[in-house]
Amino acid sequence: MRVLLLNPPSRLPVLRDYYCSSVSKAGYLWHPIDLLAQSGRLSAKHDLRVLDAPAAKFSESATARFIENFAPQAVFALTSAGTWRGDFGFIEPLKRRIGFVLAMSGEIFLGDAGKILEAHPWIDAALLNFTGPDLERFLEGSTSDVTNLAWRDGDKVFVRREGATGTFTLGLPRHDLFPMERYHMPWHLYHPFATVMTDYGCPFGCSFCNSRTFGHARRDLDDLSEELEWLHRRGIRQLFIKDMTFASSRPHAVRVLETMIEKGREFRWNAYCRADLIDDDLALLMSRAGCHLVQIGVESADEALLNRHGKKIKTETVRKAFKILKKAGISAGAHFILGLPGDSLDGIRRTVELAVELDPAYASFNLAMPRLGASLNDAGWMDRPLDSSGSEPFYELDDLSPRTLVRERDRAMRRFYLRPGYWIKTALAIKTPYQLWNLLRQARGILTGRRRS
Repeated sequence: MRVLLLNPPSRLPVLRDYYCSSVSKAGYLWHPIDLLAQSGRLSAKHDLRVLDAPAAKFSESATARFIENFAPQAVFALTSAGTWRGDFGFIEPLKRRIGFVLAMSGEIFLGDAGKILEAHPWIDAALLNFTGPDLERFLEGSTSDVTNLAWRDGDKVFVRREGATGTFTLGLPRHDLFPMERYHMPWHLYHPFATVMTDYGCPFGCSFCNSRTFGHARRDLDDLSEELEWLHRRGIRQLFIKDMTFASSRPHAVRVLETMIEKGREFRWNAYCRADLIDDDLALLMSRAGCHLVQIGVESADEALLNRHGKKIKTETVRKAFKILKKAGISAGAHFILGLPGDSLDGIRRTVELAVELDPAYASFNLAMPRLGASLNDAGWMDRPLDSSGSEPFYELDDLSPRTLVRERDRAMRRFYLRPGYWIKTALAIKTPYQLWNLLRQARGILTGRRRS
């Protein structure tokens, strides 16, 4: 069967993946992990093509020509809460014209996939766990054993969703089918890079994140090792470990790190992690395994606000984690959420001052937006923008108007980045020519994003 993995075209640099999509704020772009994870499974039995239209900078007309020329019998396409109207408007006419079987993935299906399939009868299925074999089974016409899929059978729609557990395998993802040169990440040392996974989902309970609803599963170590060996043989030196929370299973993470050290592949890599997971032993092991950047969700300096939203991490724990990483020779990036329900002007300004105090390699200030499928209220998402890098807040706060909240976000950017000491430190930390070029590229992207918002 001719199968196309499609990331639809978009006017903005949209990131559609892992049921948690957004718009790139600074020109960065990574591999859509849903498509990458399925590529290894599907290529073994099907004639597979990949088109990441945002990465390839394909227009709608160019994307349509590509699809018509390939004439796929099945398409697995991504969508997102911020782009679904345009995605549907683009894909539906092609589906009707060419007649392929259509399966989709995106956070919009997490709440009520059955309702969406009933309202859009041209969608044949929605994948609710992109690491599993359900898409293969659906394309083969066997749905008796699926566990995370919504699908249509005649006039009826069926939905099955189970939390991930245990271990999973991906086979050998087809990195070679993706436009590797088109992907860039801030603070990477080498180019191109590969995106890999060591686990799926997240065991923690933050109300503003939907990852906790996926369950939690660990990747089989032999399966991961085969992928890393394949990448090493092809000269890839940089990895982005696309776990929602690296080391959320400490024993598994230790085995992953020890395997990377024993194999001596000399990758440099970055990953997301929680401050309360980091200690001296883990940081040193990560450093030995090639980690050069850990990205931490600090979110807020208001501990009461964090407790309210299920992220019970004290500010002192965050400070300690940053010191441990620095001692281990690992840079830290910090992510903040401004405007969560219950936030205040005082809390936001204390958060910005915490960012300055921590002095991370970068600080990402995001307006609070619902992640569909999480417990944080997302009512009305179909009618409002869902882009944390944009200019329109989603939540109405008692003490902050939308205009004030946007102004505080912009003030946070200026307060953090317009410090001479920050740029001196950043310049001294440059280790490779690509890193210098990439930082200049990201700075241009930030300026472009600010003009857009």
